[in-house]
Parts: sequence; structure tokens; C-alpha cells
Amino acid sequence: MTMCHIIHLTPVGRGAVSSLLVEGCAAATMVDRFFRGANGRSLTQAALNRIYFGHWYHEGCQVAEEVIVCRRAADQIEIHCHGGLSAFTSIENSLRNAGCCNIAWPEWLQCRTVDPLNSAARIALAQAKTGRVTHILLDQMQGAMRQEIRTLVELLQDQKLAAAQERLNRLLERAQLGLHLVDPWRIVLAGQPNVGKSSLMNALLGYSRSIVRDQPGTTRDMISTETAFGGWPVELNDSAGLGTGTDPVEKAGVQLAWNLIRESDQVILVFDATLPWTEEQQRLFSEIPSALVVHNKVDGNRLFLNQRPEGLLTSTVSGQGIQELSARLEALLVPEPPPVGAAVPCDLDQVQVLREAMSSLVLGATETASSELRRLLSD
Repeated sequence: MTMCHIIHLTPVGRGAVSSLLVEGCAAATMVDRFFRGANGRSLTQAALNRIYFGHWYHEGCQVAEEVIVCRRAADQIEIHCHGGLSAFTSIENSLRNAGCCNIAWPEWLQCRTVDPLNSAARIALAQAKTGRVTHILLDQMQGAMRQEIRTLVELLQDQKLAAAQERLNRLLERAQLGLHLVDPWRIVLAGQPNVGKSSLMNALLGYSRSIVRDQPGTTRDMISTETAFGGWPVELNDSAGLGTGTDPVEKAGVQLAWNLIRESDQVILVFDATLPWTEEQQRLFSEIPSALVVHNKVDGNRLFLNQRPEGLLTSTVSGQGIQELSARLEALLVPEPPPVGAAVPCDLDQVQVLREAMSSLVLGATETASSELRRLLSD
């Protein structure tokens, strides 16, 4: 029998309904081995897009699963079952034991979609976590990126090189945003022990995620969670205090914190406003020059705000500065949000092609730049 593929149409996990697709020229015959419709008809004669209720009988087993099937095309059968893991897994195993092979849905979509830009947008859209990201990706799926590439090719053909370079540069400036539409920005809360990083993380999230205690060094490992600032997806990380202790566990936590800082997109460097400014604090400030500086605990009875670098003043007790910190983070991540309908590259392949085209254009290789851009088009 010709190979049939199994594609998950719903995420793996518990749900109300789970769905999968069996695709291949023998899909109907394959599903007929296990499906018994209430009308008694074979799926090979089923009308397209008509829903059929019945039961799924596993080979060698008298227990049946209630399912709904639908023949979407001559070579496509959708199967919808109860959302529990047991029902879905047993149906999938029946098909695999009969010779079907799993294929990941992004790979399946890429194989079936002629337009690579549309395919990339669809794959990203399925993983979008905020409304703002969804709107940008919908614009790409509806042709914003495709139209921009066509415009660039036309400009190059007409030898309007300055205009082409300007538009290409604008696309590359949006590359960081595009690559973080699905993969969140990584933000790290860093600072010495007991400066209130964990309390600040909880305040930014609006709920308790990090453990908060008065004892220094409470956080010895990375604690992370996903959230959003202004609709931009973010992975917020609470790291171990950057102390100078000799305890092996504490030293390991500090090393992990520094590794996280180096890999982050943005660091929030937190200081205690109730303590005098020291050489150790100055050294820490100098080692992370791109950090967003926050002076925390400004609700304290005695503050030392002189002779220290400028920064946001915050209090997790009164809430002072928390909204301003959220707004500052949003502005740092995306200083210039794209207008509605703007083209935004949304995967690494697109960004790489744009970079290659820009390099060719700078070198005066106009035809090469045009050829590279056409790789993103299907026509």
C-alpha cells in the first residue's frame, strides 16, 4: 500500500477535541480498516466535506472510540476524536502500525504551499501568543512581505538603486522584531543579592512567580516565565544574585546568571536604593553598560540616591515605577513599531536572503541582488 502520512491538526496534549489528518492516495482505504460509520458506507465513496459519525475499532480489540471523520479531498481524511491523550494516541498508533508515517505540520505545510513567504507566515501565525503579533503575521500572510519584495525587484530593474537600498534597509531594521514575533525576547533581572529582583519580577508579572524572602541569595537558579510588554512576547528571567560568596552552589548560580546576561536581549540591573553606593556596585554597573538601571526599594525610610547613576525608581510595596518600567521595556524592545500593513520578515531564511541582497547591492551587483530577492517569490 502507498505510504500515508499522519499530520497533527491540534496541539499535543489534553483538550476537548483532538484532530489529525491522514494524507495519501490510499488515505480512505487506510482509515476504512478501522472506521465503521453509522451509515455503513466506505470512505472511498464518501462525499467531500461531508461529516460522518462512527466508531474506530483497533485491530484485535473490541473496544471502540467514538470519532467523526471527513473526507476533505480525494487523498485527505480528517479524524476528530475525544481530546484525551489515550483516545488520540491509540488512533495514531493504529495508523502507524498499519504503515502510516508521521510528518510534522510545518514540514507538511511547506510541502503543500507554493508561496514560501505565505508558508512562513502561516507557520509563525500558528505559534503567535499575542494579538499584536497576530496582526503583524496576518499582514504577511495576506501579502505585505510579498508585495514589498516585488517592489524591490522592480526598483532594481529600473535602476532606482537608492530607493531600493532604503527600502531594503528598512526591512532589515525590522528583522529583529520579525525574529521575535514567535521566539520571545529574553529579559534578565540582574543585581546583587537581596536587592529585590524577585519582588520586581512578581510586580512586573502581576502575580507571584519568584520566591521572595529577606534572606540574601534566596534565588540560586534561573526562574523564568513568559509574558508580554505592549503585546511583544517576552521571556522574563529572575537570576541569582551577583555576589562574591565562596559557597559552591552560590558560585554556580552566579556563573549561570552571567551566562544568561550575555545571552539576553535586555538586562534590568537592579540596585538597592536604601544602601550607599559602593565600588562593587559601580563595577557591576560598568560591566553591563547596556542595562536598564533600576533603583529599587524607594519606599524605605532612608534612601541613598546621590552619587549613583540615573535610573528608574521603583517600589514593589507601593507600586511606584512599575508601569513606567514596563513602558520603558516596551520602548527598548521595539522603538519603532511597524505601521499596519507593513512588511516584516518573520523567519531566519528571509532575513538571510535580505542580508545577501543588501551585500550584493552595496557592491554594485544589481542583478545578483535582484536574483537573490526573487528566491523569496514563487513566481
